[in-house]
Amino acid sequence: MRRLASILRADPDAARASLPDALARYDPERPETVRALAFSYANSGFFAEALHISASNGRADRWLETLTAAVEGRNVGTPEGGPFRCGPAALLISLAAGQSIPALTPGDRTAVISFSSDLPDERKRDFLPSATDHLAKLGDDALAAELRALMPVEDLSPDPLSEVMETAKTILDAVDAGSADQTLIDNARLLLSELPSGEMRSGLEQGIAAALARQSEGLALAEHLKALPDDSVPDALSAAIKALSVVPEKKAAPVLAILLSWRERASTSDRTEAAEMLRRSNLSAIADQWSPHPRATAPTLVVPVIGARGPGQDWPGGDAGAGRASEDVRRLLAAHLTSEQETSPLDTINGARERLARARRSADLIERLLAAAPEQ
Repeated sequence: MRRLASILRADPDAARASLPDALARYDPERPETVRALAFSYANSGFFAEALHISASNGRADRWLETLTAAVEGRNVGTPEGGPFRCGPAALLISLAAGQSIPALTPGDRTAVISFSSDLPDERKRDFLPSATDHLAKLGDDALAAELRALMPVEDLSPDPLSEVMETAKTILDAVDAGSADQTLIDNARLLLSELPSGEMRSGLEQGIAAALARQSEGLALAEHLKALPDDSVPDALSAAIKALSVVPEKKAAPVLAILLSWRERASTSDRTEAAEMLRRSNLSAIADQWSPHPRATAPTLVVPVIGARGPGQDWPGGDAGAGRASEDVRRLLAAHLTSEQETSPLDTINGARERLARARRSADLIERLLAAAPEQ
């Protein structure tokens, strides 16, 4: 069975690299392309897929059935038709599939050992364990030992990447539980460079962002976002904003102010959530910049400060006492005019009331300023 031998001896990596070409030529109406694709799958070690493709042409391949059973650890017994001893490849597969076989000649034993020793490591792992188990049940411990000795030596040294992944999982569990301290967060940031792209790395990127947000570490969070790949920033930023939603607003607001330059990378829902947090902290100006739909602002009213003077100058008329009294009023007026804007929209009753109260306060302060100024 040269075909069976060539399947077992095929280089799995090379066969998998050629699979796309076989798939491109595959036409269910053309039997030759069906067989070619089935053998490409078999050469790649995908025996169940090979059997499925072969059967789709209306002719299930008995040896592909046996190959699939051997890899899956199923004992298929004695198949119908097909000699057992038509070559070492067929003999090995018969043993791996748990089939009854006649007594082996010395030539059979030598041939199957030689054939098995030349197989790729992946095929040895597929077939030798079940073949040796079956030989042991048949009482042929000598041949079982010979084949067992051909198994590739497993590398028992620890996999550095698996250790990194395990450490990352430990860190993520602590972040999710809200128990990540600064040392753990620092270690997590160092660990990112050792993790390949994928779900674990993305989770750690977002976990670090959330942990820094919970600790109100705005500057560290900005540095973390700056170090991430561009396509990772939106998810990490989203994780940070969600974490800030459970932080006291007086601590969350400074972090959102620091993250303002990243707002274009945030989703509409995240920007809206950030804006609402800021409005609850009476920081409407920053909230409007975070918001994906900025609110209309009232026109700025410029109120001239009457009687303004330069440093070291008295008010006109030389009344220094009046100048000092008006100084306090001017300070109050300046603070009032530069205070945060109203929190309610202009087109609501509350917004109108807030602006009316603000205008009355401004008028009152200006009136006091005028009263304190000396007559000219």
